[in-house]
Amino acid sequence: MDPQAQTIYSAILIASVIIGVILIFFFISIFRQQKRNQLLSRENMLMEITAMEKERARIASDLHDDMSPILSVIKFNIDGSPNSDHELLVNASHYVDELLKKMREISQNLLPGVLERKGLITGIEEYLEQLRTAVKTQFRFKYEPISPLSHEKTINIYRIIQEACHNSIKHSHASLIEISIQEKNKKLIIIFKDNGIGFDYDAALLEKSGMGLRSFKRRTELMGGQFYVESRKGIGTALSFEIPLD
Repeated sequence: MDPQAQTIYSAILIASVIIGVILIFFFISIFRQQKRNQLLSRENMLMEITAMEKERARIASDLHDDMSPILSVIKFNIDGSPNSDHELLVNASHYVDELLKKMREISQNLLPGVLERKGLITGIEEYLEQLRTAVKTQFRFKYEPISPLSHEKTINIYRIIQEACHNSIKHSHASLIEISIQEKNKKLIIIFKDNGIGFDYDAALLEKSGMGLRSFKRRTELMGGQFYVESRKGIGTALSFEIPLD
């Protein structure tokens, strides 16, 4: 190889190495930026959900600590009043009882204390029992013993079940809802099925009704898991959640 050709070859080789280094640096920068964006998105989701749960806890506390004692005093005064207008007082006492019951239900939904005392499975069982007394939909809940979960995962999974049941009852008109929870390959597998009217997933995401689906996705991603949807009109809906236990 003559000196001029060798010089050209060396220049091309050096230029190729420089371009390669630049491209590698460029792709590494893009990868790092994507990781930073994912971390920032995860932190934002965590802050949003944490703030929402704190607000729910505050409202539940206000209902329990402030409103319930006042209503209890009112009921005590009604029950202790003279019998000059007995029928009116009995009706008023009944309405206060109903209001206290409803406030306890709201407080329980906002801040389910059973999750702290007895864990996720019992919390879901008690929630489904409440639904059985309120709606005509049938519920089947199958589960296997599961490993202890962090408080954050317990709350997020409970909220997912709540939202899924609410959406199914309100929008799908299902007569049967089936929920199963099991551990497999160091993951918590949650499957929710209904026999309702089904829906178009892509179209639902663009509508207001898609808020529930977006909530499923946010909470699942926050737990490092994956979320799958299978639904067709007239067939029903199946939601699957895979949550890592680590």
